[in-house]
Amino acid sequence: MDSTRDSRFSTIYKNDHPWLERRLRNGFRNREDAEDVAGETFTQLLCLPALEQLNEPRAMLVTIARRITWRLWRRRELEQALSLIHISEPTRLGMI
Repeated sequence: MDSTRDSRFSTIYKNDHPWLERRLRNGFRNREDAEDVAGETFTQLLCLPALEQLNEPRAMLVTIARRITWRLWRRRELEQALSLIHISEPTRLGMI
């Protein structure tokens, strides 16, 4: 990364990470999920090709965080459904 990109990312992180994490904590049941999603959000923000031209960083952060949150919840729903299948039909799945 060049110094302009580093500087831009650092500024966004310093100004908006606490804000994003607080916002996420309001929607999650635990602090760990909020921290994980916030961290992943900034990781994905760092990968954006036009970070230097980003005019509304909070809007982009919310968009990225919503996508990550949706994937997290969807994965948990699928895991729960699979665990229920394993519990209710162990013989059919060859588990017993």
